[in-house]
Amino acid sequence: MPASNTITGSGHGEALAVPDIATFSFSVVSSKSTVAAGQTEATAKINAVTDYLKAQGIDAKDIQTSDYSVYRSTTTKALRARQAPARASPTASGQARLLRGYERAPDHDH
Repeated sequence: MPASNTITGSGHGEALAVPDIATFSFSVVSSKSTVAAGQTEATAKINAVTDYLKAQGIDAKDIQTSDYSVYRSTTTKALRARQAPARASPTASGQARLLRGYERAPDHDH
């Protein structure tokens, strides 16, 4: 005798959504004669970009430093001149929550 306590089902589902978060990264580069001067300039540059992003409504918690490199240039020309400039290059990444219907970056004067 076949089992009488059987449940059978089938179905189909579909979900569509508009992306609401954009991710990004950016770097700045500073080349100066000393590491300290390079770091100072690179920090000022990345802080200016970060301040701009915050002014556009991106939460500070959504912006973070993802890399920070400091090195001396070792080109033959720099070594012959006994000047090996230092380069500082911080990289930041973040995410922005997008408003529905907002399709382009905000206009700016920078």
